[in-house]
Amino acid sequence: VTNGRYHLTNENAVTPRILDFQKLNGELEDFFIKGSDITANIQKLSLLDHRQLFVKNLKGGFTYTKTQMKLDKLELVTSESALKGAVTLTYGKDDMKDFVNRVKFDFNVDRATVSSNELNLFYNEFGKNQKYYLSTRLTGPMNNFVLHDLKLLDNELSEIIGTVNFRHLFDKAGPGFYMNGDFDRVTSTYANLRGIMPRILGRSLPEMLEKFGRVDMVGKVILTKKDLTTDLYVMSELGEAEADLEIKDFNQKNIAAYKGTIDLNNFNL
Repeated sequence: VTNGRYHLTNENAVTPRILDFQKLNGELEDFFIKGSDITANIQKLSLLDHRQLFVKNLKGGFTYTKTQMKLDKLELVTSESALKGAVTLTYGKDDMKDFVNRVKFDFNVDRATVSSNELNLFYNEFGKNQKYYLSTRLTGPMNNFVLHDLKLLDNELSEIIGTVNFRHLFDKAGPGFYMNGDFDRVTSTYANLRGIMPRILGRSLPEMLEKFGRVDMVGKVILTKKDLTTDLYVMSELGEAEADLEIKDFNQKNIAAYKGTIDLNNFNL
């Protein structure tokens, strides 16, 4: 393939352009088309995505049918990121009309180094010039996905290990984002957590967490734009605490309502 182009559109969708790869250069083996089905063994491939993401090299087994798109044994290198894994997209006849809610991902990330600058090309909610080192399995549609067995590190030695469900990240209206996390370990500071998370989530972290300094947390957290529910054990620079707590309207200090129990151990108030 030399200076090729591949584009996939659905004129019935709100955003017809699904894929648009330009400046395709590479080598394919066993390239086969039967009706609408396409298979190929991608030996090496570079391309420019329509969002201006430049892929320096992509390897893997590619399959496209009316109900699935697959990349097996995926190796991906971009200008600032690298990833190894496998991804399958599953969809029905009309699901592309509502891509973020109806097209289901099954994305195994064996290991990855991901740049926030390149994430922002797809979801412009991250800070600049950050690197994330992670492994996980992502399942579900983009507007309601689960990160299973997430292991994430950043350059500030923050660490997040657990399983997390994110909802409504791509909604322009409605109830707003939702996060439900079951964490085996979270090690970070308030400022670093705000930096790791998409801004829509980071802005919703209660400011009182800043007083805790560097923390280690284990347990469950449900976070929305205005409410926070926790069942956590926390070790911090101020001491240790167990928090079984609900906070309603935490983003409005005058009407915020607290319910639950906090047990403190050697805690510096």
